[in-house]
Amino acid sequence: MSDLDLIPAGHTFTAQEITVFADSDNRTLDEAIAEADVLVSAPHAGARIPEELVPFLSPALTRRLQYDFTDVATDAIVREWARNDRRIVAVINPHPRLVRDPNRARPADIAADLTEAIARTRAAGPWQKVDLAGVDAIRPVTFSFFPILDV
Repeated sequence: MSDLDLIPAGHTFTAQEITVFADSDNRTLDEAIAEADVLVSAPHAGARIPEELVPFLSPALTRRLQYDFTDVATDAIVREWARNDRRIVAVINPHPRLVRDPNRARPADIAADLTEAIARTRAAGPWQKVDLAGVDAIRPVTFSFFPILDV
């Protein structure tokens, strides 16, 4: 697991780290928003896993599998677009779906939903397609259904 791409323990992202807009050295975020025609949201562009989760990760997790879990190309494309078009402001989520999928409703009981997602994953078996509908706000498998968590 030493090759994993991790967010250092305790790191809190700033607005400057997750928002991208043209001429950011000379414009504030408020100015960029006032001039923007389009707000781009990239909810799945992050692959880096918070270091605090390392004790719960499968020992078989590799960087390649880690990046199988994200729309990582979106990060580079959206950043470049926003840096070069003054009408765009982009917000890029730095966390993977393992932390929280912002496209899913906030669960009433996160622990219960994650427990159910893990149970469904175990029942299906490693690398087997699993239906996580309704319990995937925190996703414990990659897109290829590799179980990321070792609970």
